[in-house]
Amino acid sequence: MGTREGIFNLRTIMERYLEFGKEVYICFIDYEKAFHRVYHEQIMKCLDQIEMDDKDKRLIGTIYSEQTAAVIFEHRLSEPFQIKRGIRQGCVLSPTLFNLYTEYSFRESDELRGCTIGGINTNNLRYTDNTALIAESESELQELVDGVKEESEVRGLKMNVKKMKTMIVWRVSKDAPKPNVNIKVNGQNLEQVDRFKYLGQCITSDGRCDVEVKSRIEIAKKAFIKLKDVLTWRQLNLKLHKRLVQCYVLSMFLYASETWTLSKDLEMRIKAFELWIYRRMLKRSYVDRITNEQVLHRVDEKEKLLLDIQTRKLKYFRHLIRANGKQRELLEGHIEGKRGRGRKRRDWMKDIGLCTQDNYVNCVKKANESTLWRAMVANLRQSKSAH
Repeated sequence: MGTREGIFNLRTIMERYLEFGKEVYICFIDYEKAFHRVYHEQIMKCLDQIEMDDKDKRLIGTIYSEQTAAVIFEHRLSEPFQIKRGIRQGCVLSPTLFNLYTEYSFRESDELRGCTIGGINTNNLRYTDNTALIAESESELQELVDGVKEESEVRGLKMNVKKMKTMIVWRVSKDAPKPNVNIKVNGQNLEQVDRFKYLGQCITSDGRCDVEVKSRIEIAKKAFIKLKDVLTWRQLNLKLHKRLVQCYVLSMFLYASETWTLSKDLEMRIKAFELWIYRRMLKRSYVDRITNEQVLHRVDEKEKLLLDIQTRKLKYFRHLIRANGKQRELLEGHIEGKRGRGRKRRDWMKDIGLCTQDNYVNCVKKANESTLWRAMVANLRQSKSAH
C-alpha cells in the first residue's frame, strides 16, 4: 500500500472517533538509524517464516550475503571486514524488507488494545519506518509503547526518544481545557504536540485538514515563485505554461488530496489559489481591476482545481470500495457509544455525499458498477461546468 492509504486510515479513525465524542491517543515512533540496524540473518529467517519461494530467497540472499567493506585511512587500506546488518537505501526492495523485519515485532503486540471499529482492533499504522501507535486512553497507549519497544529491541531496533511525539485528537471546545498525555520511554516523557508531519501530511489535534491544505497552498506558491521566470515568459505559449504549472506546481499541492475533508472555507481558499496562479501567469495583480471571469477567459480555463480534487476523491472511493480492505472496514465499522447532540461534524463521507448528491448505500452500488460510476463522475463535471 502507499502513503495515501496510511494517511487515509489515520484521518478516518480520527473522524470516526470524534463523531462519537471520543479521543484518540497517538504516539509517533522514530527508530535510530532504522535501515542500518536490520540484521541480514534475521531477514532470511523472516523470509523462511512467510514461506517465500526458494528462488526469490536465494536472489535476496545473494544481495546481502558475504558483503565486505574496507576503510581508507592515511592513504592505507584496511583489511576487509564483513557487513552483517543494514539494508540498501534507495533499493526498491528495502521498504518491503523493513516492513517484513518489523512485522513480527508488532505481531507480538496485536492483542494489546488500540482503537476498535467494527469489532476490529487497530493499534498501529505503519509505512516503512513511519509508525503511529494509536489507542483510546493514555494507559493503553503506554502499554502499547512499552510492548513495541521491548519487541523492537530484541531485533536490534532502538527508539529515538528525542524525535518521538505524542498527540491527543479531541473535539476542541472553548470551555474544556486541553487534555494532556504523559507517555514515557526509558524514563523520559515524550513531547506532546498539536501537529505532526506524518507521511508528508500535517496531522493536527483537532482532526481537521485546515492546516494541511493551507500548508500545501504555501508549498505550491513557493514552487511557482521559484519557476516564475519560466512560467511567466511571454515567448512560451499559454498551453505550455499550463502544462508546466500542472507538472511542477499543482502536483505538489494535490499530494494525497483524496484524503482531505474540505469545509466551505477551504473550498474558497482553493479557488482563490487557482486564480492566484492564473493572475501570476498573466502578470496581472488584483490592483489591475481585472475580474476573475476575465482572468479565466484570458487563460481559456474554467475553475477546475476543486473539481479535480472532488474527482480524485470519487475515484479513490471506488477504489477502496472495490478493494474491500482496511479502508472500507474503517468507513463502515460500528463504534461503541452514542453520537453527541447537534449537527454532525463534516467528514470524508459527507464530502462524497455532497459530490454525488446521494447516500452511502447507493454510492457503494454505483462504485461496483463501472457504467454507473462513470455516469456519476460525468454528472459531477457537467453540473460544475454549468455552474
